[in-house]
Amino acid sequence: MNPGVSSSDRAVVRRRRWMRTEGGHEMDEWENGMRAGEIAGARWRKATASDAVNDCVEVARLGENAFAVRNSRYPEGPALIYTRREWEAFVDGASKGEFNDMPV
Repeated sequence: MNPGVSSSDRAVVRRRRWMRTEGGHEMDEWENGMRAGEIAGARWRKATASDAVNDCVEVARLGENAFAVRNSRYPEGPALIYTRREWEAFVDGASKGEFNDMPV
């Protein structure tokens, strides 16, 4: 079990697969590396600082407890799936400048 997912989360991780449930019924299933275009209903967002040739990273919320990330230059390419806690930890670190020493 992924340490970033608690028993109260609705995202269930099994062999790197995330499954959203609603009222005890399975609704959607996502897997790391799956084609981003296969994630039904995903509404991809990118930063306003991205340029006209789509050089950026896009993110989509998947239900209440999962997020997908893709490369906007390859919108049908693979997506990485993160739990809510994993995504919150990343956003928190980025907002605190913890990655500012990485060359751009």
